[in-house]
Amino acid sequence: MGLYFTYKILRRDLWHWVALEGASSVVESVLERLVVKVLVDFTGVIQFRAAGEMGGVGWTGAMIMALAASFVATRVYYASLDEVEDAVMDESVAWTIVGGLCGLGICFQSSFLLIMKRKYVTTFFSTQTGYQWTQSLFVNGADDGVKRRVLLHNKKHWASIRDDVKAWTMENWERWEEEKPAFFNDAFKASVDDDMIPAESLRGLNVGGTRRRSSLGDLLGGGGERRVVPVN
Repeated sequence: MGLYFTYKILRRDLWHWVALEGASSVVESVLERLVVKVLVDFTGVIQFRAAGEMGGVGWTGAMIMALAASFVATRVYYASLDEVEDAVMDESVAWTIVGGLCGLGICFQSSFLLIMKRKYVTTFFSTQTGYQWTQSLFVNGADDGVKRRVLLHNKKHWASIRDDVKAWTMENWERWEEEKPAFFNDAFKASVDDDMIPAESLRGLNVGGTRRRSSLGDLLGGGGERRVVPVN
């Protein structure tokens, strides 16, 4: 676990993508990384190979370490016995079981890679980090509906391209108000910082001096309020 967190920190990939800030972001990121690592080690859930979670290389590395740990644990167990008679089974039988199960696991995983669509094979070996994935939603997004997803992610992930995102929202906001695309709802508007909204549009949102707050609660159907500084 220590190696995993060191790997995440060195790659600047500790922060999870959920759009939280401050202490809540720290707590959520650490707990999420911890829980996902444990789940993958013991179950091998392949969905967690996504760049926003463990990442392809991280997931594959965890699987290799899990297999290796089986042999290490077996060796440690028999080396720690005072008497051979204390063992739950003969050592040779244990090695046969461990080797057989690990071999089956490798065969099943290899078969899975062979029959899956070619374009997904690379996801098991991808070095893309969470923040690179988040930024790709905006940079490589085919339309506004895809690009806007960057705003639902942790701001730390897209801090380096914030100016570009701001220019995009400022340039298109009035058009969205006229065309009213499906994504241009209250949750989306709440996810955009005040300085990324044209002044006239911001005044319209500032009903009663408050505006809904972008948070994890918005994604789950909740919400909150935040003060909006009047625009002169």
